[in-house]
Amino acid sequence: MLYTDLKIGTDFYSGTIANFKNIVKDFAVVDRKINQHIKKDGISHNAKQIKYGKTTVDSEMSRVKGSIKALAVGANGNGIAELSQARRDMDGDVHDTLTERLDEDFDNVQNDVDYIRNNNLIINFDTYNPDKEGKEGIASALERAFKDISDNNGGVIYINTGTYLMDRRIVVPSNIKIIGYGEVKFLRGWGGGFFNLSDPNVAYKSYEGHHDITIEGITFDGNYENIDKIPSGAFNFFNLIHNKNIEFRKCKFRNSISYHVLDANAVKNLNVIDCIFEGYINKSTSRFKEAIQLSEITDDSIGGKGCFDGTPCRDVTVDRCTFRKSDILDSFEVAVGNHLSRHGVFQKNIRVSNCVFEDIQQTAIRPYTWQNVQVLNNEFKNCNEGMRCSSVGYKDVSAQYPDGKPSGKPESGRRYIIDGNIFSNYKSFAINFYGQQSPNDTAFLSDVTITNNMFQRDNYDSGEAVNLSLCNYVILTGNNFNTTYRGIRHNGSQNISIFGNFMYNIKTEAIYNGKSTYINDAKTANFIFIKDNVINNTGKNAIYATDYKSFAIRENYIVSPANGDTDSVSRGGIYSVDSVDGDVSNNIIVGKKKSFAIRLAKNKNVVMTNNGGSGSINYYDSTNTIVGRYSTNNNNVITKVED
Repeated sequence: MLYTDLKIGTDFYSGTIANFKNIVKDFAVVDRKINQHIKKDGISHNAKQIKYGKTTVDSEMSRVKGSIKALAVGANGNGIAELSQARRDMDGDVHDTLTERLDEDFDNVQNDVDYIRNNNLIINFDTYNPDKEGKEGIASALERAFKDISDNNGGVIYINTGTYLMDRRIVVPSNIKIIGYGEVKFLRGWGGGFFNLSDPNVAYKSYEGHHDITIEGITFDGNYENIDKIPSGAFNFFNLIHNKNIEFRKCKFRNSISYHVLDANAVKNLNVIDCIFEGYINKSTSRFKEAIQLSEITDDSIGGKGCFDGTPCRDVTVDRCTFRKSDILDSFEVAVGNHLSRHGVFQKNIRVSNCVFEDIQQTAIRPYTWQNVQVLNNEFKNCNEGMRCSSVGYKDVSAQYPDGKPSGKPESGRRYIIDGNIFSNYKSFAINFYGQQSPNDTAFLSDVTITNNMFQRDNYDSGEAVNLSLCNYVILTGNNFNTTYRGIRHNGSQNISIFGNFMYNIKTEAIYNGKSTYINDAKTANFIFIKDNVINNTGKNAIYATDYKSFAIRENYIVSPANGDTDSVSRGGIYSVDSVDGDVSNNIIVGKKKSFAIRLAKNKNVVMTNNGGSGSINYYDSTNTIVGRYSTNNNNVITKVED
């Protein structure tokens, strides 16, 4: 057998432990004999009577004792510190004698050796004689290795450089690390995928399936180059059911067909770190299939005998991963998300960070009624949509309870932090959030912060940066919008704060709210605050507000609004229509092509004061509107300040 680097390492590891155990055993024998001689044997000789070389034992012992004493005393003059330190064991406990201390430490070391031996079996997959050229299936050999690790209650399997043909899907046991050593590729060799991370024939509950599984440094290839020889219409690379403590690290997943790479159902503490997902083709009729699907487990989400108790995914991290085209297939329809849910069940604590999404066909990240979501420091390149937060319609199958009974209610997620991302050349929207309504209920998508992001396109002929429909409690601040069709659109939304953003080269409006298409409490846009934004060069109105109720548009600096040649409609800096109870004050609007600086139409109870710049400020069909610069007189009555 050729001894590889890995085998040399494992042999050295095993031999070293064996040698150490023998040393410990020999030491124990010697120690017992010495103790027996000291405690049981009588005094048989006088040291002066025993000859030793050219002298006696007595003389030699005197000389040696002097040497030892000199060594023990050392630099401090009496040796007490050295001897006291020698009686202190590795845990810091002081023993009466040095022998007791040594016995204690060696017992602890022996226990550690036994623990390592009994609980961390290390396997070199080469010892199972797998084919490493991708010609013969290795599922049976790998299954035997997994069984050996399972029988040992856990361990590590190292897989050396090679191409391994997976001729069927097998189950991965708990407490295992599968580590690729070198260039390791698993190649699809049948019509399905690679691994089940729980036994599909066992009805697990909650997160009681297989656990503590790490897969690292391996390429999993869907083998689309040989789709005619080894046909397949759809499969998941990995099925995850009722798992916990699962990690994929430094893996590559290549050329997925129709379904998911990681189909995670009821998984707690899933980490996907430093992985590459590349290449996807959809041969099915359904759309919005995710590379990583995070879902509660239902009877129509995944097959098998699993207990379909609606357990969601939670505590998931996707970090430093790339989603892209392969050399032969397009990129994914969806990178991370889900498209099926159950009423009252939420995926929670999801973090997607430091990833790159390229050429995603539909939407890169698609949370579907998730809670506690962080999307941080990612880069979205040439995606149709960067992020879409979907909600459940009241007639959808996802509006059913876990037992299948319909709720008849819409439902949305909440608590999203979107910070530090770069969205470039998005086709439809960079961020698209929307809630849902029924005739009697409104499910606002709520508690969203969109901060410190960059939105940029090569041209502004298409692509809106942010769209908010039926959203509530949203903050947008510190964002940079450069060369985009529209900056921020909101419709039927409440409690929106837009402040401190930089927006320039916008083909239509920087901030836009059209006539609401929704009913009940979403017919108007309530509590809208637009403040301290810098807007430079818009084709239409810089800020267009319709049906605002309780609003403030203050202290914005607007340069060159209505600068496009789109039509003959009069446009300008700020245009408010059919709005009530507002404040439009302290804004600066400058530019030559605009028809007006500020215009109010059919407004009521609006204060419009202390605005500056150039152009006209006017209002019509508006009641109880205060225009000009105002202060209070000596009787504390608001009065207009005359120039």
